[in-house]
Amino acid sequence: MGNMEAVDKRVSELRELTLKACDDLDRVEKGVSTYISDGNSKEVCLVSLSLFNIYVAMSDGYMDDKEVALLNKLAGTSFSKDDFKKIIDKANVLTESFAEQVPVVLRAFVDADNCEDKAFGNCPISIVLYDLFATSGVYVMTVNEKVLSEEYDHLMKYLKTIYNYIKKNLKHGYSEVKKPEMMLQEILDLAEMKVNKSVGKKNGAKGEDGSDDDEKQSADTLESLIDELNSMVGLDEVKYEVTSLMNLFRMKSLREKMGLDMPPLSKHLVFSGNPGTGKTTVARLLAKIYNQIGVLSKGHMVEVDRSGLVGGYVGQTAIKTSDVIKRALGGVLFIDEAYSLTPEGSVNDYGAESIDTIVKAMEDNRDDLVVIVAGYPELMQRFLSSNPGLKSRFNKFILFRDYTADELTQIFKIFCKNHGYRASLPAIDYVRNHFANRCNEKEENFANAREVRNLFEYALSRQANRVVLISAPTQDDLTLLTKADVSGENIDLGKQQFMAQLVIDSLNKEKRYGIAGEYMGVGMDELELSAGALEVLRKNQITKISELLDYLDTGKTIDDVNGMNSDIAEEIVDGLGKIGFEG
Repeated sequence: MGNMEAVDKRVSELRELTLKACDDLDRVEKGVSTYISDGNSKEVCLVSLSLFNIYVAMSDGYMDDKEVALLNKLAGTSFSKDDFKKIIDKANVLTESFAEQVPVVLRAFVDADNCEDKAFGNCPISIVLYDLFATSGVYVMTVNEKVLSEEYDHLMKYLKTIYNYIKKNLKHGYSEVKKPEMMLQEILDLAEMKVNKSVGKKNGAKGEDGSDDDEKQSADTLESLIDELNSMVGLDEVKYEVTSLMNLFRMKSLREKMGLDMPPLSKHLVFSGNPGTGKTTVARLLAKIYNQIGVLSKGHMVEVDRSGLVGGYVGQTAIKTSDVIKRALGGVLFIDEAYSLTPEGSVNDYGAESIDTIVKAMEDNRDDLVVIVAGYPELMQRFLSSNPGLKSRFNKFILFRDYTADELTQIFKIFCKNHGYRASLPAIDYVRNHFANRCNEKEENFANAREVRNLFEYALSRQANRVVLISAPTQDDLTLLTKADVSGENIDLGKQQFMAQLVIDSLNKEKRYGIAGEYMGVGMDELELSAGALEVLRKNQITKISELLDYLDTGKTIDDVNGMNSDIAEEIVDGLGKIGFEG
């Protein structure tokens, strides 16, 4: 059972602050009226929040009675499921673009925060609104006492839109904006809930083998955690260091059981490396491993950055930092971009107060708290030099090197496999060359594995635009990623269809139905010499021709693909030349 009372209280407090800000904005004519002609700020805010909550509730495809009741409670309405369905259809809540739309009230709040007179206090009201959306979304997401991964992903997507808008447009106080993943983790910790990695199952659902998903999720063993670490692409030095740490603490435990002394061991770590190199993932695994070998009592991880530790006025920082430490007890406190606590050239920054609080907590809770600080290698040295207590407590450094092009390509393949896709060989060749160029250039914004996710999501979007034009897509259509999908090259469906007919005509003329069946993935029983044979081929043509185009684009012939004789390959290539395709 989660702590829903705490979440409900937080939503109520944030809602009250937000609606008061709406009234204040309208009073000085700085509300939503600068963007739209109808409605006041409070009304627009409540509508935006309600639509957002509906979007979260419907992220798994349906809305149950508990969600209906909570949506009505939050909106102060008494709608039925049918009423909500009408709202969903009218407001296009389920479209891809919904999560990319910046709420009008957020624009008005950011404008007000940017005013020189600071009429709305030192705490940016746009950040309060951001917090309200996040907490309200978590409330809806956890109403069934289980957080599904697709609900979490939908919520994260919307919050990223809000976060990016604030970071880009807020002139003052933007350093206090928490990243969406940290914001959600903080609220989930408050709710005492975790994300259920099983997809598409509401409360009480069973796994594919009939076992309870909660039991499967919590069934981490030391062996499975080590396997998960070793299955990560690359990171050989990191794996060695983590394994050494684990063995050291296991040895300590064995010696203590036999009454042998063991010198004090520092548990705290410095993870240095560029973004996207696996620091957060390894830290989360390490927390669970430490729990399994008895170093930590809980094995969870609390992730924060400067915004989660530093307050906006004197005295607030120590309180915020202490609250974070309290949540982290029994597990790992992971501080990302730790050097932001000691900004260069700043004399009276509140970050120093946070560091003092952390150093004291590391000493007071040394038996059941591990602190991991992370960030760019060169900046971490500056951070450690900022406080004498830091250097003495952080004496173990683990370097996360950038991934190579081959490793990034391997990660891309894993993304495809884990999500039910397959990439053609030319698509993989393009991915490898793309990452080779990115690794060679090493621009300042190079993000390692995050680049892979970005490319994968881009390819999915391109593939969707291609497949949606197919009247009756097959499983192959829905799973294949072509070179055009990953590269962004324009696709000429007319040429694809022309080539498909050439293949069909050639196969028909040569009566090579066996090869056709093998290539098109159609059973031999469907390819008897009958009038229906060509129709069977046509049903499968678009995806297979997309794959053929990929091969021809690399200079290969159909003969390389499936053993057809060269005159058929030449006929198809000649046909492509007639319509202007350079293979």
